[in-house]
Amino acid sequence: MATARKAASAASVAAPAAPAVPAVVAAPSDATKPAFWAEACAQLAKKDRVLKRLIAEFPGQCLESRGDPFVTLARSVVGQQISVKAAQAVWDR
Repeated sequence: MATARKAASAASVAAPAAPAVPAVVAAPSDATKPAFWAEACAQLAKKDRVLKRLIAEFPGQCLESRGDPFVTLARSVVGQQISVKAAQAVWDR
């Protein structure tokens, strides 16, 4: 059961980003990747076998900020807790 939740959680991370969460960009240049990105990917791959497979499958992917880091984080949290449509409605208000 825990494995199914972990896989579902990892699948939601790998899903294409909706307007309520940071955008996933294809093959960003090294200049646009955060300095910590390679180390973060290595740590995630070391700790989670599903993420390890996804990171290897999509090596050029990285999250892109939408401006203010706090707003980006808040939108990500809201987007993970409720449906994408509901999250967008919250942010539109």
